[in-house]
Amino acid sequence: MEAVFPDAAYGVCAYHLSQNLKRICKQRDDVIKLYYHATYMYRVEEFDREMAELKATFHKVYDELIQVGIEKFSSVHSPGKRYHMMTTNIAESINSCLVAIRKLPITSISEFIPDLL
Repeated sequence: MEAVFPDAAYGVCAYHLSQNLKRICKQRDDVIKLYYHATYMYRVEEFDREMAELKATFHKVYDELIQVGIEKFSSVHSPGKRYHMMTTNIAESINSCLVAIRKLPITSISEFIPDLL
């Protein structure tokens, strides 16, 4: 993507990243709350404070976020604009349309999909 769209900002979905983090921290709400606070901070000092508290509270989650890349989940470090809203991608939209027909035979599903598209 960087080769084709070099100026495009790339980020990760805050919700989906939180779901991955929950597996690491065994559903600890305090850790996830710190993650969300850091994600939506608009000042570097506030972000750094939240991340320092997260590091002190649960170091594995902090390490995972550093590995993901701060600029991909942090509003303050993002090269593009982030508006604190969640949007779905086309795969999720199509998947939600297919929920009702999942139990049908594959031939029926294969006939339904072209009509959907």
